[in-house]
Amino acid sequence: MTSSTPGACRPGVGRVRRLASVLVLLMAVAGCADGPAADPVVRAVGIDGGTEVLLAIRGVNVQARPGDTVAITNANHGVEGREAAEAGTAGTVTHALVAAAADGLDLPPVFVTGGGGAIPNPAVWGACRGGEPDDTDGQCPVLPVDGPTAWDGTDYWSTGAMLPGETREVPLAEDIPTGTHRLVCALHPELGVDIVVTDDPTVDPAAGTAPAPDPADTVTPTDVEDGQVIVAPATDTTRLHAFWPATVEVRTGDTVTWSATGRAPHDVNLGHDHPPELVHSTAADALPDHPDGPWDGSTPIRSGYLQASGDGPAGGTFSVTFAEPGTYDYVCRFHPAMTGTVVVS
Repeated sequence: MTSSTPGACRPGVGRVRRLASVLVLLMAVAGCADGPAADPVVRAVGIDGGTEVLLAIRGVNVQARPGDTVAITNANHGVEGREAAEAGTAGTVTHALVAAAADGLDLPPVFVTGGGGAIPNPAVWGACRGGEPDDTDGQCPVLPVDGPTAWDGTDYWSTGAMLPGETREVPLAEDIPTGTHRLVCALHPELGVDIVVTDDPTVDPAAGTAPAPDPADTVTPTDVEDGQVIVAPATDTTRLHAFWPATVEVRTGDTVTWSATGRAPHDVNLGHDHPPELVHSTAADALPDHPDGPWDGSTPIRSGYLQASGDGPAGGTFSVTFAEPGTYDYVCRFHPAMTGTVVVS
């Protein structure tokens, strides 16, 4: 007599009970008793839905299963798109997410020594995994590398620099531990993505969809003292990519000081006939170039790359004493939309 049992994980016909029992045991050990595992999917998340002027820095998160791929999109609107950004003519915001401790204290340096000045750290700006991102040379193998290319949640991982609209995929290893794994922007540590690895996600974004974060809050910079300029002031959730105040009025012989407020690199360039473009910069441009005494406005000067953390090539502040009256415009090489003016009377 023949009997059948419905279900993909049970034999359709079993004449010998002992054989049927063995098959059921083997299939249970293989996990078939619980049904087939869910197919890997792409879990999409968008970061920074602002513009080149206002940068939304609140954290976001995405849920995923082991074996899934997390697609992270820089949802910043930018100005004129990728071509303009590569030409250095648009004030776009770049992000580079790296694996880091939850407190964000283990971020690698944005710049490392090289070329007679400082160069972008390959462990931050290029897509890579493994390596020693804390070394001064910043070496990190570029993907793909020999061996597994999926992130297991333990080794170093960087998406590399993402221009507005660009997406980087982070494949999760099959054996990645469940729990929360944090990726932090090396340029804007206030911005992070929590990847919550779980066997049963309750939030399942559609593959290929990158929802933008909530609208950014309004930045209201605090009052500053005379002769002081804040570089990219911020609130807890938003950073203003601008010099504040945009215009400073001083007298001949006074000193103006620019103070950086974040890890994102900025610089101050005065006395140029044309704004310097990032794509044409050299390693030496990362270092300060200005006279020891008062500046008369006859030669171009620069601050070098400023970062509030103090580990940037030029530190966190830049000061100029103005020797001659006049109107002096300046610009940030990294963000051409960031401009300012010093009026000396």
